[in-house]
Amino acid sequence: MKFDPSLHFTARTFQRTQSVPTKNYPQNIWLVILFFFVVMFFGQMLGMIVITILGFSSDATLPMLYSTAFSTICSVLYCCKIEKRSLRAMGFTKQNAVFQYLIGMVLGTAMLGGAVMLAKAFGAMTYQGIAEPIAWGSLAVYFFGWVLQGMSEEVLCRSQLLCGLGVYRSPWVSILISGGVFTALHLANPNTSILGFVNLFLFGVFSALLFLRTDNIWMVSALHSLWNCAQGNLFGIEVSGMTIDTTIFRFSAVEGMNFISGGAFGIEGGLAATSVLLLGSAVLLFEFRNPSKLSPEVSHPLPLPKEA
Repeated sequence: MKFDPSLHFTARTFQRTQSVPTKNYPQNIWLVILFFFVVMFFGQMLGMIVITILGFSSDATLPMLYSTAFSTICSVLYCCKIEKRSLRAMGFTKQNAVFQYLIGMVLGTAMLGGAVMLAKAFGAMTYQGIAEPIAWGSLAVYFFGWVLQGMSEEVLCRSQLLCGLGVYRSPWVSILISGGVFTALHLANPNTSILGFVNLFLFGVFSALLFLRTDNIWMVSALHSLWNCAQGNLFGIEVSGMTIDTTIFRFSAVEGMNFISGGAFGIEGGLAATSVLLLGSAVLLFEFRNPSKLSPEVSHPLPLPKEA
């Protein structure tokens, strides 16, 4: 085991994007970011149109969660049809996809649960019991909504944006920029805080590292989805400032301890989440295999092409 912040393991993922003929993808970093927002905008507009046609309120949580599927579809169509990437280059692996997704679900629940237990151990959160009655049907509907929502943000921010940035910039620069863009997507969330934005950025960095480490989108999408689902529907905590009423357990923040619990922003706005995300990112920077046994594409970084 060796701490290796050089990110040699990112080579295989970025190589797939770099193998696409240059004429097919944006010619500089700013166009990569621009097309990211264009694709996201079209996805959101399609989602809003469908919500309106079906007669749902535009600010209702569940329709919003399900409408994010259109952002995923738009991103996949853009990358595959316009940039001519393959689904594999976006991280959609066929081998062990279900197993990878299940691992991500466990990790997402465990990490969020760890942050909650940490906040409770420091007296920043209190357990208020089991919600009665438990609306199992509504929980199932929420679960699949979070599955779609987590997938959409990961496909946009990791499969499309991060890999696109990796064509022109070093892995660390690409990770940091994509993390910053991911944070910016949440600027309009209610009950925001400085520490909340810091943690959103850390979550973006952690997710990028996990995506690159595993070379697939399934695990990181599942982790993202279950992080949100566990936060709102398991522990009854606000999700990035949004209140979710349907839950199994109920935890509440202790007044005066918001710097640990996150207060009205949810656990993501406190130091408990900061600790978990920093620890998770640090673990992903360790190389647990013998470098001499790695394949050449993993053990050696790719040369970066010159920016047009």
